[in-house]
Amino acid sequence: MFSIASSPTDKKRITIAFRDSESGFKRMLIEAPLGYEIIIRGPFGGDFSLPENTARHIVFIAGGIGITPFLSMSRFAAEKELSLPITLLYANRSEKSSAYLKEIEHIASQNRHFTVKKKLGRVDSVFIKQNVKDILGAEWFIAGPPAMVEEAARIVLTLGVNPAAIHKERFTGY
Repeated sequence: MFSIASSPTDKKRITIAFRDSESGFKRMLIEAPLGYEIIIRGPFGGDFSLPENTARHIVFIAGGIGITPFLSMSRFAAEKELSLPITLLYANRSEKSSAYLKEIEHIASQNRHFTVKKKLGRVDSVFIKQNVKDILGAEWFIAGPPAMVEEAARIVLTLGVNPAAIHKERFTGY
């Protein structure tokens, strides 16, 4: 699986993120010389983008490499200086496995409307309640491994969130 991590405002390049593995195809991409031409089809995921007109608080829940769509949206929000309040809850197994963490923290330091809360381990209801003020009034975006996405969505639902306010992107194939 590959994810677009660049902002839609970046018209000169596209940033593609993927988990490094022993895949021959991924090795070839990593080792390809600058200027190597590739053909891209897609994207094939759901409509996983920032709402255009909303006064609602946006909450991102990212697990592992599920950070990539949120990186794209966070870059866009910062570049456009959107006043949209966004909270990112970012869970990982370890600090070392936290992809793009430094960049995400830098974006948060530059945008007072963007807050990052990180956790080593699983997302749980305590972590959500501690870091999201308006649970019922928020629009929720959840991305990561399928089991993590389903568990986070279940937690959010048990907190009373309307299912229509929950958007999910399952990252399979890792």
